Amino acid sequence: MKIRSISHEDYDQILIKWWEDWGFPYPPPKEMLPDTGFIAYDEEIPVAACYVYITNSKVAWLTWLISNKNYRKKPDRRIIINGLIETVCGWLKSAEYSMVYTVANKSQAVQSFKDAGFIGTSKNAQELIKTWEQN
Repeated sequence: MKIRSISHEDYDQILIKWWEDWGFPYPPPKEMLPDTGFIAYDEEIPVAACYVYITNSKVAWLTWLISNKNYRKKPDRRIIINGLIETVCGWLKSAEYSMVYTVANKSQAVQSFKDAGFIGTSKNAQELIKTWEQN
């Protein structure tokens, strides 16, 4: 597994397709994503990616976790997703962030975050967004 920073080209060439493959109803527009993002590979195959919003406090927000739905090779997608999360958390810890916040509702994603040491903080919550382009 190798992990690198997400490039602007990755959004158009990889990530939009992944969000479409998973049936994501509202892929985030490129201009709404932070500059900090990571993508994990198995050799030359992109497998998973996420973004991190960096704040002026000691908390960072790890979000937009997405994976290649068609990836089936071993090691499996879950191992690579877990490795991506742990690597990003390690990077944030070394950058002296005290907390990483995330939101997940798919059981597989929740389990990957728990595997990386995240704890649940709320129940029966719903993710909500508001944009001015929702017509």
